[in-house]
Amino acid sequence: MEIARWAEFEETPDWCLRVGFTLADNSEFDEAIKFLQKSLRGGEGDGIALCTMADCYAKVNDLEKAIETAKLGISLLSEDQAYMTDWAYFYLTRFYFQLGQVDGFLESGSSLLDQIETCGPGNALPNYLVWYLTALLECKQNKHAVEVTNMIELQLKIVIG
Repeated sequence: MEIARWAEFEETPDWCLRVGFTLADNSEFDEAIKFLQKSLRGGEGDGIALCTMADCYAKVNDLEKAIETAKLGISLLSEDQAYMTDWAYFYLTRFYFQLGQVDGFLESGSSLLDQIETCGPGNALPNYLVWYLTALLECKQNKHAVEVTNMIELQLKIVIG
């Protein structure tokens, strides 16, 4: 933090966003939240900051706040940030799972599955789906796990041919 201020950059919302990301990456979650809040502009485009903030809330064990913040973040992802939607739904699904809220877990997991159609090469969605399948089995949601497996298999056939 001292180095960032030493450089005497103007503390714009973009600067606060980058500092917030750096602090979150270094497990300084409370400080990251403060800077991410300062980066908010009050509308569309605040999605990535809010979703990162949600992850910080989860890491300080405030899962209810993490869910609330992730939902808001998802609603404020701009078109330029759409590539982050799968990441945002993965975290939201994980927060519900950690709280043991099966209905929210299944609902957000369904939204995660909706991202299959927009997934591009190099995207992390396959990793998120593997986690989701494992979590479904852990929650004894075997019927849903089979449905998800079939959906993924169908998409692979479409993509691969």
